[in-house]
Amino acid sequence: MDEKKDELNVTRTLFELSTKVERIDSKLDLLIKADDKADKALAKSIENEHAIETMSKWTYGIGIALIVSILGIIAFFIERGI
Repeated sequence: MDEKKDELNVTRTLFELSTKVERIDSKLDLLIKADDKADKALAKSIENEHAIETMSKWTYGIGIALIVSILGIIAFFIERGI
């Protein structure tokens, strides 16, 4: 009778361990998915940062070009005496 109890305890213990391993596996899968999403978000963030830098450079360039053009027109009118 003691052998039966030992077998049942071992079987129960193995079943419990198997259940715990399955839960751990499912949690690891969730973490891996979250990590993949974080990597994609980081890549998108870096991509957006580069786009913002590019737009900022264009904006500054256009602003400087407008200022130089306006100053050129003012200088032209001053020289002509208008």
